Amino acid sequence: MKEQANILKQKIEKISKSTHLTLKEIIEIILSHALFAVCGFFSARAGVANKFLPFGISILTGCPYNSMISVAFGVFAGSLFPVFSENGFRYIASLFCILAIRLLTVKIKAVKDSAVFSFFIAFLAVFFTGVASLRTVKGGVLFAFCEALFSAAGAYFVKKAGESITNGTTGLSGEQLCSVVFAVNIVLLGLYDVNIFALSIGKIISALLILIAARYGNVSAGAVLGIACAVCAAVWGKEPSIPVMFCFSGLMAGVFADTGKIGEGLAFLASALIGAATYGFSTQSVGFLIESIIAVVIYLLMPKTACVGFGKLFAGRVTVIKPDGLKKGLTMRLKFAANALLDVSNTAHAVAGELSKINSPDFKTIVHKIECEACKGCSLQMYCWETKYDQTLAAVIDMTKGVKQNQTPLSSLADTEFKGRCLRPENVGNAVYKYYSEYASAVSAEKRIEEIRGVVSDQFSGLSNMLSELAEEFDTDERFDAVTASRVASALKNINIIVKECGVRLDKNDRMTVEIRVKSGGDTVLNRAAIMHTISACCDRDFDPPCITASSEDTFISAAEHATFTAEVGAAQICSNNSAVCGDAYDYFFDGKGNLIMLLSDGMGTGGRAAVDSAMASKVMSRLIKSGFGFDSALKILNSSMLFKSTDESTATIDIVCLDLFTGKTHLLKAGAAPTLVRRGGKASKAQSSSLPVGILRGINFDKAVITLKKDDIILMLSDGAVANGTEWISAELESWTVGSAQALAQRISESAHRRRSDNHQDDITVLAAIIQKP
Repeated sequence: MKEQANILKQKIEKISKSTHLTLKEIIEIILSHALFAVCGFFSARAGVANKFLPFGISILTGCPYNSMISVAFGVFAGSLFPVFSENGFRYIASLFCILAIRLLTVKIKAVKDSAVFSFFIAFLAVFFTGVASLRTVKGGVLFAFCEALFSAAGAYFVKKAGESITNGTTGLSGEQLCSVVFAVNIVLLGLYDVNIFALSIGKIISALLILIAARYGNVSAGAVLGIACAVCAAVWGKEPSIPVMFCFSGLMAGVFADTGKIGEGLAFLASALIGAATYGFSTQSVGFLIESIIAVVIYLLMPKTACVGFGKLFAGRVTVIKPDGLKKGLTMRLKFAANALLDVSNTAHAVAGELSKINSPDFKTIVHKIECEACKGCSLQMYCWETKYDQTLAAVIDMTKGVKQNQTPLSSLADTEFKGRCLRPENVGNAVYKYYSEYASAVSAEKRIEEIRGVVSDQFSGLSNMLSELAEEFDTDERFDAVTASRVASALKNINIIVKECGVRLDKNDRMTVEIRVKSGGDTVLNRAAIMHTISACCDRDFDPPCITASSEDTFISAAEHATFTAEVGAAQICSNNSAVCGDAYDYFFDGKGNLIMLLSDGMGTGGRAAVDSAMASKVMSRLIKSGFGFDSALKILNSSMLFKSTDESTATIDIVCLDLFTGKTHLLKAGAAPTLVRRGGKASKAQSSSLPVGILRGINFDKAVITLKKDDIILMLSDGAVANGTEWISAELESWTVGSAQALAQRISESAHRRRSDNHQDDITVLAAIIQKP
């Protein structure tokens, strides 16, 4: 008792020192204790089959020590005016028993933190006070035993729920989720008899929580909460149809959670409607249907932040990648790479499967068909196709040349000897035209099959390269930090981001990388700045803004430690002939590993067709790189995609700069691209390419160069339109550039290139500039 008094005294002293607590903190303390008191009040009024009120003691026994007095006041007030005819003084007696026992054992950690101990003392307190107040012996002891058992079970769940919320920083396990939802439902059970216009407030809140739990915990959370609500409704014992309707509605809400809030709400209402129809639209079932409608309307009107805030309670446990989970980390990365390949692979297989149905053509078969159709019944057939076979075949071949050149009549193309010998030259010509045309189509189809087979081969080769590159990358990672990963997942939860998997790894250079997987879509709002600040605080290191890549099911977040250098990037474009579309496309991004990636693609020609080719090349290449592909394997996949994108020629250049912001080491990769200019130490130099663009032939490779950059060095990427008048004047501009942003530099070069164009031939102009800086 003395120990508890000292705790209260310390709290009062802390609150009284206004210089140490802000007004907001004081209000939060008052509100939290008021909330505990309200929970105690309603739990004390949670009835079991119009006979028992055991759950006030459950809440008091299982609640944390720092809220025990507030809960006790609430339980005391609720027990003074019980909802049943029996008086509540025996529950008040149990209350003082529990307070005394908990205060006496406050220093015995093994006892006071034990859920089993809470079960035991709740059972004893309620059982003995129940037996002491029996009016009749017959059946009274059994009732007292059942009531004590209810109270003890409730105390166990409340104790476990408190531990789960306090220690479950990375989400709840199945056992913890059950404990939390049963503890919540104990309080809600006290609200079942609080009605407004004959509608139960408790059931409306229960339905609302089922919807939120299903949204953020999917089927498992929705089903668990539905079952918990059903159990409490059954314990309530007034409306037998409600437990079944709660179970069914919770399950269906979880099943349809991925369809969005509206789809989930409609599924919930449909379940309630089916339940009402099953019970013949009784007063109770119709009432539950109306309460469900109210809950769904509230759910749909709730702001996203509020839904996510409540949903964090029901989110599943985060999978933290540990040092022995390297294989798991690799699998997480490969999922996103597999998603990037899925569409291309499926299309290639489908096209190859359809075209493979065509039989390979055979010219000897065609010659035989010509003979059978044109010469059947002719008196000279044996003579022409046996004695004079070589001369006849030569005449047929001459006629096939006419088919290729679209000349008629074909019989006129045969030599004089054949025309003087053949009795049916026109029939032979018609047969040649018919069957050789079919043969030519078959040859073309077979050629297309071979091309697509080659494309598929390139794609699988690219996939193999990617796997090798990822395996090599993970092989260089020395360790995983599970403690920091748990801390990151917990902190992101506080900014309404529900994490499914989280890994923190350090490479051989002690560079830290944080990788996170969250569910795509829904109510999750991903703010790169907020994520960066949260990760930096948890890891006690400075991080760059994260790279966020979304797939159909999940979103992958990767953040790397802040590097030695930063890069200011600027981009400028001028369309040829003031066109609305540009035949060049570019992209630049940080890959989450400390690298700046800049990419420029120039489509063949100008206008819409070039814009389509360059945009496809740029977007596909960016997506593959972000998904974990190496540059070479990504180029193979892109080239194969461009090769069979259409029957017409479809080409685009690829120009990539990869700048390591930790070391300044820069990789220049070019496939048919215009020169890249680099200013190092005040002097400009040029990197050129002799390779082919993508989309022309198989086996396209990058021309590569590696340089090291320092502070104030500049990289300038250019499309063909910018270098039409050479690069000497651009080099001079770079060397003289002293003050100004990267955007201003890109704008100046693009405008100057446009003015210098003197050959009356317009082309799209794109300039990307990056100036290396130090933070």
